[in-house]
Amino acid sequence: NFKEFNWIKDNKFEEIGLIAQDLKEINENFISEKEDGLLILNEDSLRMYALKAIQELSTQNNELQQRIIKLEELING
Repeated sequence: NFKEFNWIKDNKFEEIGLIAQDLKEINENFISEKEDGLLILNEDSLRMYALKAIQELSTQNNELQQRIIKLEELING
């Protein structure tokens, strides 16, 4: 779940994000642990999973569009 918060980090205001501990419960590859024990997001891993999800959704969307076209052809004759 995305969280909204007010936090200034590296002179940059961030207002939405993810909690590393939450992601660790889903998949440990989504986070990394720094030497001081701080958990941080593994953005490369998250990016790859997101791209794969986009690819799968695009395929599903194309299939559904084709089904709609076929159904419209049946309805309209």
